[in-house]
Amino acid sequence: MNAERALELIRRVGIETLGGFDGCLCTHFKVQGVDVNITCRKSYDFNIIDPAFHGITIRVYSHGPDSDGAQLCEVAREVAQQIRDVQGDAIAVRYCDYQHDDKQQCIRCDGQREMALGYLCTTCLAGEPDPAKFDFRLEPDF
Repeated sequence: MNAERALELIRRVGIETLGGFDGCLCTHFKVQGVDVNITCRKSYDFNIIDPAFHGITIRVYSHGPDSDGAQLCEVAREVAQQIRDVQGDAIAVRYCDYQHDDKQQCIRCDGQREMALGYLCTTCLAGEPDPAKFDFRLEPDF
């Protein structure tokens, strides 16, 4: 994963060009090992965690072993800003793919995680020397 290069390309080219909007904001693209998935309010992608949420969900994640939370967060901030330039709906950000959220799986070992809004199971969270690298429970305000 090269999140710095991904961020540079997203800024220069734009999410609309990379993913292509076809009548709504729903799109998916992968650049430099970073996946970006955007689902509009009609898809209710975040409903699996918070049924009351009816905004846009951004998923920014990488399955690479060098995934870095701070870098993925910067990519998410840029994507959120570009969406805000087009539409002002509420935005939820997740740092994992839909399947890991739907099945409440740990993003590292695919085991069951205890916290719906978390990303790691208790075992992986306890064993990670730098929890900030993978644990995004404290998500920035988008």
